[in-house]
Amino acid sequence: MNDQGLGAALLGASFVLAVLVIRSAVAAVRNPGSARRDWAFPRKRQGAALFLACAGAFTAAIWVSAGPAHIPWALLAGLLVTRFASEER
Repeated sequence: MNDQGLGAALLGASFVLAVLVIRSAVAAVRNPGSARRDWAFPRKRQGAALFLACAGAFTAAIWVSAGPAHIPWALLAGLLVTRFASEER
């Protein structure tokens, strides 16, 4: 386990999430309604289940390998995997 603490992981994960939200906002300005479609996966049962499964698996792996300080990164990874896997083609 490392001694960097939870603060650094929260700050980094928050920055990446903020970049994704800004990207969605810019896309929504160009194409109204696109952000709602991009972030609709948590409202669907399949998307929510996939997020819980991915986030749970990543959290377990991170907890064992790096300790609880990196759990925000595991949750962000679960969110990203779910978002890209839930995209309609």
